[in-house]
Amino acid sequence: MLDFVEAHLAEDLSLEALASCAGIHPSHVWRAFRANLGTSPHRYVVSQRLERARHLLEHTADPLAEVALRVGFSSQSHLAAAFKKDCGMTPVQYRREFFRA
Repeated sequence: MLDFVEAHLAEDLSLEALASCAGIHPSHVWRAFRANLGTSPHRYVVSQRLERARHLLEHTADPLAEVALRVGFSSQSHLAAAFKKDCGMTPVQYRREFFRA
């Protein structure tokens, strides 16, 4: 399932989608993530999306709206809110800090 998440970040990664890919019931997906990773499937997916967004911000000059869609956020503002909550700064601030360093 982790490889599936990584390969399909821009797509629907609901419990049902993950369960379908693994051929198991959605409740088993939740329990498997909790037992093996110590987190929920949703939190894991968001963390992977944010990690990919950081990589794109560091290595491309793509517009933020494009970065957001490429990593599976519904909009630039959705990415910005999640990014700020996780990193303590906006994607624009992060990109500036990265290129200044």
